[in-house]
Amino acid sequence: MIRVLTALALGLICGVNAPAALIASYDFNANTGVASSFQTGVGFTAGSLTATSGFSTTFPTANGSGVAQFQVTNSGTFQDRGFVTFSRAAGVTIDSIDFVARKLGANGTLQVTNNVNSEVYTVPVTSNPAFSPKVTINFANLQSNSITLRFWVKSDTGSNSTIQIDNLNVNGTVPEPGSMAVFGVLGLAGIAYRRRLNARV
Repeated sequence: MIRVLTALALGLICGVNAPAALIASYDFNANTGVASSFQTGVGFTAGSLTATSGFSTTFPTANGSGVAQFQVTNSGTFQDRGFVTFSRAAGVTIDSIDFVARKLGANGTLQVTNNVNSEVYTVPVTSNPAFSPKVTINFANLQSNSITLRFWVKSDTGSNSTIQIDNLNVNGTVPEPGSMAVFGVLGLAGIAYRRRLNARV
């Protein structure tokens, strides 16, 4: 019995895949930083894109579509303009984010950082009016229960700068439901093994 259960568990482990999936998305059309949609029941919580205290982040509506807007005054250094925090359960990972961005005028640089490691991502941003092609940022080793992504903006030419982003998608890996069956089968194998030991006593 134990051998059968163990073999079944190993078979399930080999058969369980964790495909990449869209976990959360932000379209800002509600004029807020709240996720417009995200998967539920996968051990993942999508936080709101929040303005950093003391700085200006707005969510204007233009042509029926909202955007997240980061502004800086005359400064040659990167300034923290906003953040979003995700909470995840074991087995759920955040693999990447993607979005489109633009700067109003030729001024401004956008960077994205996270709280887990020292990775810094400089985002290519086109000038107004067109949004850039979709920008994808791939993450490595974000093994933390709470992951915060932070957006930084720098003025490049000594004048004020405004950068907008839209259609922010969070992509991750979610365990298949079959993975829970693995733990159930292993539990049954453990019970059977204990009963077998007790029978020998």
